[in-house]
Amino acid sequence: MTSDDDILAEHADEAAGLWSLRQSISRRPHVRLPDLAEHDERIEAHLDGLRLAGGDGWRVAQELSAQAPRTSTLFVLAALACEADDADARCATIAEAVLADPTVVAGVVAGFTWVITPRTTSASSRWWLADAPVLLQAALGIDVASGRDPAARLTAACTHTDADLRAQALCAAGELGRSDLMDRCRQALADVQPACRSAALWSLVMLGGEATAALRAQATRVTDHWAERLVDLAARRLPRATVMDWLKNDAAKAEHLRRAVHLAGAHGDTLVMPWLLMQLQIPAVARLAGQAFSLITGADLEDAGLTGQPPAGFRAGPTDDPADPDVAPDPDEYLPWPDADKVTAWWGRHADTTPVGARHLLGRPLTSDHLEAVLCTGTQPQRTAAASERAWLVPGRPLFDVMAPAARQLAALSTTNVASSSA
Repeated sequence: MTSDDDILAEHADEAAGLWSLRQSISRRPHVRLPDLAEHDERIEAHLDGLRLAGGDGWRVAQELSAQAPRTSTLFVLAALACEADDADARCATIAEAVLADPTVVAGVVAGFTWVITPRTTSASSRWWLADAPVLLQAALGIDVASGRDPAARLTAACTHTDADLRAQALCAAGELGRSDLMDRCRQALADVQPACRSAALWSLVMLGGEATAALRAQATRVTDHWAERLVDLAARRLPRATVMDWLKNDAAKAEHLRRAVHLAGAHGDTLVMPWLLMQLQIPAVARLAGQAFSLITGADLEDAGLTGQPPAGFRAGPTDDPADPDVAPDPDEYLPWPDADKVTAWWGRHADTTPVGARHLLGRPLTSDHLEAVLCTGTQPQRTAAASERAWLVPGRPLFDVMAPAARQLAALSTTNVASSSA
């Protein structure tokens, strides 16, 4: 390997590592869109180093992905594939990698959609013609991440024999605002695969279908990645009385206390506040309760001086003891510790600004203007909440992707704000 190759290898390795880190930081509670943009610029700088090297950059990235065929290294390879004259050959190379290891699909989709070009469309169009379900999943993922509706191809994918593709397609119906697929989603509520039922139910409600008891039932039944997503949707869409009954039942069981706190924050009615303030005294959920409090009121615990110290002796997450069987990460690692007395006093001074009986996000009613402002200025969890609420305000509106490359998000929000200002 030459010295130039060493430099290119460093670019490829750094781009892969930074993109992998992006999957984590883009969900952290303190990260905002400008932070994401700054991180994306670091990724882009390394990708640029590879692009400027032309074929040598591609060769070194390909060598890295062959040595370590991970999601992150395939991201780098895919990001380079659509920006060259020999894009067809490069796409074929990536297709072989996907067929060899379907777990890298997420990185391939992210790479192809890092910068949208006509070749991005070409890649997804080619893979839509494939027989392998994993390539169809990649094609659908590229279209959804690009904000492009696959039209009849999505309709067909909703009833495909491959369960993973079927679940992805049913979810995409809601993400893309495909109201014409509501009947397909209703039919899929009887699917034999739990993930397909969850995706169908989520999309059906996002598209304007009635939130029924089935939503609560499915949210409490599933244990996969859909569980939290369905709980969040149920908290926002189910009637207040139903949510309060659910919260009351969960609050009485220690194993469901985290879910009860999530319900309180996502529902956003200050009727929950007396109970929520009490949860600040419970170390296991204190930080989560503080986040829920902030989500409802808009109070930044750190900026407002409402934080405190961890309770003496409290431990969460894995330890350095190799004999300790608990290796689960601390789910609240990046959340500040609230000072229960200070938070309670703050609420006593501001309670009249967010009246009981109405849902709030960051201390304000859920108007279109406010939700778009949160998309611009909020933290990633707050932006995720705003995106969901905004899509539901206008059934059939695509879900704003708060995980997309920051430059694309900023461009979309700029267009939206201009349109709102001239309306």
